[in-house]
Amino acid sequence: MAIRELPHYVSARPDYHHVDASEMARKYAEGKVPALIALDTETCYDPALKAPEAICKWINGGRNNRPFGLSAYWAGEGYWVTGDLRALRPMLADTAIMKIFHNSQYDVLMLLNLGIEVADPIMDTMCMIKLIDEEFECKLPGPDGKPKRDEHGKLVLKKSAALKNLAYHFLGADAHDLEDLVDECRAVIASNTGRPKAEVGYAEVPFHIMKDYAIADTEYTYRLFHLFSPMMDEQALWPPYQDSINAMRAVVEMERTGVPVDLALMAEDEKKLNALLEAELAAMVAAAGPFNPGSGPELVEAFGRLGVAWQWFTESGDFATDKATLALLPAEVQPFVKHLLRWRKAGKLLSTYIHGVRDYVQEDGRVHASFYLWPDDRDRGSAKTGRMSSSNCNMQNITNAEVVFEEDGEEDISIAPRRYFVPPVDHIILEMDYSQQEYRMLAHYGNDEAFMDLVHRGYDVHQGTASIIFDVPYEEVTKPQRQIAKTTNFSLVYGSSNLAFANSLRRANKQPGIDEAACRAGTQPLYKLTAAYNVPPYKCAKCEAAPQGDNDTCRRCKQRFIDMVQTDEAKAGLELFLSLDVQESVAHAAAVKKQYFARFPGIQNFIKQCGDVAAKRGYVRYWNGRRRHFKRPKEQSYQAPNSLIQGGAGEIMKKKLYVVNKFLLDGGYRARPCNSVHDAIYFLIPDDERSVVPQLKAIMDDLPFRVPITVDVKWSAKSWADEEEWEG
Repeated sequence: MAIRELPHYVSARPDYHHVDASEMARKYAEGKVPALIALDTETCYDPALKAPEAICKWINGGRNNRPFGLSAYWAGEGYWVTGDLRALRPMLADTAIMKIFHNSQYDVLMLLNLGIEVADPIMDTMCMIKLIDEEFECKLPGPDGKPKRDEHGKLVLKKSAALKNLAYHFLGADAHDLEDLVDECRAVIASNTGRPKAEVGYAEVPFHIMKDYAIADTEYTYRLFHLFSPMMDEQALWPPYQDSINAMRAVVEMERTGVPVDLALMAEDEKKLNALLEAELAAMVAAAGPFNPGSGPELVEAFGRLGVAWQWFTESGDFATDKATLALLPAEVQPFVKHLLRWRKAGKLLSTYIHGVRDYVQEDGRVHASFYLWPDDRDRGSAKTGRMSSSNCNMQNITNAEVVFEEDGEEDISIAPRRYFVPPVDHIILEMDYSQQEYRMLAHYGNDEAFMDLVHRGYDVHQGTASIIFDVPYEEVTKPQRQIAKTTNFSLVYGSSNLAFANSLRRANKQPGIDEAACRAGTQPLYKLTAAYNVPPYKCAKCEAAPQGDNDTCRRCKQRFIDMVQTDEAKAGLELFLSLDVQESVAHAAAVKKQYFARFPGIQNFIKQCGDVAAKRGYVRYWNGRRRHFKRPKEQSYQAPNSLIQGGAGEIMKKKLYVVNKFLLDGGYRARPCNSVHDAIYFLIPDDERSVVPQLKAIMDDLPFRVPITVDVKWSAKSWADEEEWEG
């Protein structure tokens, strides 16, 4: 194997210095470290550091658990600090020094792995830009170093909160050259040592390159902070910023706590699923000969040997082999399809809930998932509304359903993925879940007396809604009526069009869905030529009245509308949209919406006013001051009510996560939050601390809204899957 040479690099940065940690500690002791500094850790994997003291995080598939250096920058001078970083404890614990990071959550956790606590105040430029504009788009460098443009000369922009992209956009500094250099070094080292590049840590990059790369990051962070601070002032964003930084502290604690995993049960289920995979594959091979069921072309060839000539394709021209397509196949091959679907289901369970969890179990037998309050350096994680997401492993993706494989004449195979997550010995797992949180926030914002009354009376919001819109006693609401009410609440808050709402109602009634994309291919060009309210089912421009069924006049109108559009795709879309089946569904949806708003006028006013505000000023403001911006306000204003509600719910979760964690820490409790999924926080509670549960519930329930937003409490001493209502 030929040995490749590392890239040549000569530093041109005389203001970048290398110091030992002890020397930096002396600078601090002598008062030579100012009150505002930018910091960044560079990390690697150290097998000597193990959980629970040191928690691993994954970057591009490689594990990291220890800072091997820390860069610092202030007032035109940069420092690459190596050696025993624990000498920096006094400096990082000094509350008189403001520390600036880009993604503080990662650095704070990595430093804790060395026993170094970073004290407030903390500034975070990644958090700041996501508050200033959660969909901020950066200019990108072209081959000549100038901003990249497309073939029409238009600037190429990329939604990003990555430091290198922000530095280029705001500072004109092409930070990508050093990043590319480091990446090239890792590739060369990987080639020379015969390892995957993901296994080559940054600690192996030549020292003089790493020094400049690391310090440049802190210089950009320092300079960006000074640019972002006036923007934060202008939008009055410091209160929600502090909420986010407080939540970061709690999330770090939650990540370090983690959730224990029952590896023995997981191994038993893995054995069952592997046996099932083998049996289903054997049955398929016996019918169609050897092939790979995971390969579309090979699967189609197998069906060909069974006498099926394939005629189903995706939009990109690949073979369509999804479940809906397979259902169209002849009855004689459906036994084969059944084996295929069982094989797929078993494979997905195996990869998602066993391999996809076990790969992240650390030495303490727990998973320490990453929870994103804002995107990481690679723009992964978090939502536009500000709600948290998770990965490695994705705890929000662990289904609460038990998956059963029915066996003819044999014992059924059942897999319950949440059963793998268990409390430690002498502990319980406790769930505090905000019940119907978003609909309670809808009641608050809508300020509708009837809707708020449902919440104040302790009613199930959807059942209560059904009681009002169908005019039946609460106790007599049927399941279909509740489902329609739930669909209505959900669809209207999410700004669904009548077409989308009609589709939701059809699904709620277990009817076949409408091809919305095909319909829109016709309605979008038509609505540019005539207003939507002139088109059925609202009224016909020629009839000047709402149509009654598919009468002769409306048939003529239908053809007239079809003739107005040009392309075959648009004509076909209108043919579908104006068909009797779709028109009846859309008319029904419009009638349900009208009936709903007649009973809840406050909700209608809120949705309209919220959309009007978003369209006019380009953003809505959450209850704690955070903003949700819209790039195309008039087009996106329909999203505003949902953004306000869902985003506001996310801010509640962040604030409460911090408050309950601080309560436990200040009170000397051993109980800790360990997981968060959507509107729920999970805790590991020692048996002798169960008395703290009512206090936690009181903290979670204490919110400043017009209606109570309360938590439902569940617990289990067995597993996440075995929770029951808390009776204590």
